[in-house]
Amino acid sequence: VKWEPNKITFYFDGKEMYSVNASMSHRMYIILDLWYGSASGTPDNSTPQGKGNSFEVNYVRAWQFQ
Repeated sequence: VKWEPNKITFYFDGKEMYSVNASMSHRMYIILDLWYGSASGTPDNSTPQGKGNSFEVNYVRAWQFQ
């Protein structure tokens, strides 16, 4: 994601996928939301659990463009 004061551009594998004009006048933050759910979207008894159904985020990189 390239996050600019008046525009947000989303990339996948280095290729621009989507861009939107957006005015962001307030301070913004990066939040990682990695949620598991069942086929219905809400976790239930069919939602896999434990180490076999987990992942770790080793790092997140963010750069400030000058």
